[in-house]
Amino acid sequence: MTGFLALCQTHLSREESEILCGWTVLVPFSLDEEIWLPIESDDHDFMVAGAPQVLPLAEKLAAAIDLPAETPATCDNLDLSTWFRHQAKELATTRTGPWTKDLDTAFYVATVPAGCTALNPTRLPHRLHLRPPSVPLVSQRRSHTVHASGKASQNHNS
Repeated sequence: MTGFLALCQTHLSREESEILCGWTVLVPFSLDEEIWLPIESDDHDFMVAGAPQVLPLAEKLAAAIDLPAETPATCDNLDLSTWFRHQAKELATTRTGPWTKDLDTAFYVATVPAGCTALNPTRLPHRLHLRPPSVPLVSQRRSHTVHASGKASQNHNS
């Protein structure tokens, strides 16, 4: 996680880092600015951010470490975790670059665009991703999805 935060500090402005690492609810549509929601039962405010604003920030980090094209674009069925656990280590021996210096950081960088891609409104309309406040996106293990019906379900991510 330390490597990811250092990468953010190096390649993003403070405001960009706050958006990328600080959102609580990620919606699949563009917002003019973040929306802050006070939650009475919690000590934190929740930040709502639009995936179209978050994705370019993640792509900037992916370009900075030259993330390989073989990196899965989505997190479906733990594909990204499995790829980093197995194929990335093998690929790193033949295709060196900044991404190979810290595979944990590369994984964290890859999870952001994969999450934003999962929010593609043509694929998953009426879907919100929730995570606890003050938990960096990349360290999250579980997220909650609120469907248009109002029912919540849990997604398990590694």
